[in-house]
Amino acid sequence: MAIVRAIKENDFDKVPDVVIVSSGAGGLTATLRAKHHGLEPLVVEKTFTIGGSSTYSGGTLWVPNNHVSKAAGMEGSPEEALTYLEAVVPPNTQSSTKERKLAFLNESPKMVKFLEDGGFKWHASPGSKPLGRVIEGKVFDLKKLKDWRSMIRLPPGPNFIVYANKSPHMFRMGAHLQDFLKVSVVVARLAVQVLAGQKPVTLGKSLIGQLLYMNKQQGMEMWRGSKLVELVTDEKEAVVGVVVERDGHRYLNEALDYDDFGKIMNKRHEATLAAPSWIIIDARHRDKYILGQFGPRYIPQWAIENGLIYKDDSIAGLAK
Repeated sequence: MAIVRAIKENDFDKVPDVVIVSSGAGGLTATLRAKHHGLEPLVVEKTFTIGGSSTYSGGTLWVPNNHVSKAAGMEGSPEEALTYLEAVVPPNTQSSTKERKLAFLNESPKMVKFLEDGGFKWHASPGSKPLGRVIEGKVFDLKKLKDWRSMIRLPPGPNFIVYANKSPHMFRMGAHLQDFLKVSVVVARLAVQVLAGQKPVTLGKSLIGQLLYMNKQQGMEMWRGSKLVELVTDEKEAVVGVVVERDGHRYLNEALDYDDFGKIMNKRHEATLAAPSWIIIDARHRDKYILGQFGPRYIPQWAIENGLIYKDDSIAGLAK
């Protein structure tokens, strides 16, 4: 729980109109919206890089009935989207009332349009609804950020330029010739862009890169290395500011998406030591499939030296 302390307004070092804690996709969008309404926002981020877990993500947004998807041929109705939400999201909880779901379905398309009007470039692959209603950022050149480029949090390892609907080919590129050929096209495209002097990114890196670029253009202030440690109240107790500053058993299906994987791992951790957990694979898997950010047949020495990957000739050896 955060510490709550009363303080007078003139005791603050800075008095912005809006304080936004964290610099992920939600935070960077909130700054743009606050500025749009004539307010002066301030972002406080506990780490020294911008983007949070959003840069590590697929960077896709599930926003039914937005104008980008419609232009790509993905038609739908609010009624269909609500039916889907009611089926997959637990009902009758404080965060998933029908009113909240309707608010999301009605307002999120407006957010997509708001960001596009501000310069965000969207991508939506043509296809039917069974393939998904997700949209994502187009390829973005990080060099546009100039002196802000060093601020963005970037995952280690190779940077593949691929949209979400093509990512399954990456996972299978060592197992099937067709997938290998499709990935070869991706690598060739990356090489051309790099030779042209660009630093292209997609997925979560494009999402944060574009949002950070839009924030830079509007001169947004961001305090990095500034952890939230207190909520500050006035004499009426209204919040007016902030002060910044393992058991060896298999317990899930490793093929789960990362969202469900994390939820199950956290649930398991309530009963036994499950965070962190370890994925155990053999050489055949490494030869054929992608592992996190590492392609087939590739294990960087730095990952072994830093304890991200352990390698041994036996299960017993790994356990040590």
